Amino acid sequence: MSWRRLFGGLLLAVLACASAQAKELLWVTGDVTPAARTALVERLAVADGWTFRHSDHRLGLPASERP
Repeated sequence: MSWRRLFGGLLLAVLACASAQAKELLWVTGDVTPAARTALVERLAVADGWTFRHSDHRLGLPASERP
């Protein structure tokens, strides 16, 4: 398995960070996640009393590193 596949799989995973005082959802996505899905997750999290944070990571290489 290549590092890109492994890294891409990790970036597409949903990470939830919660504590007893504050509920917070960290939604980590790659560039293949539709904006509508992110909006749906945000709406559901806020409706349930969670603080929503979104982090979008590019899966491709920067232009300077492309072959």
